[in-house]
Amino acid sequence: MKLLVSIPAYFPAVQFGGYVESLHSLLKCLNKKIDIKVLTTDYGLEGKVEVDKWTLVDEINVKYFK
Repeated sequence: MKLLVSIPAYFPAVQFGGYVESLHSLLKCLNKKIDIKVLTTDYGLEGKVEVDKWTLVDEINVKYFK
């Protein structure tokens, strides 16, 4: 099974509250069973993450966009 998640902000942008951390924890557990990819923005992380490129964040494939 494959899962594509689209969310406005994602880990490590924890300044946006609990949904970022809780979703990240959930996806780390699910990633052991299914293939997960996350599409998100670099809002709050400008200059700290690579944009338009797949990156591994705790073994989860994440692609940040401007």
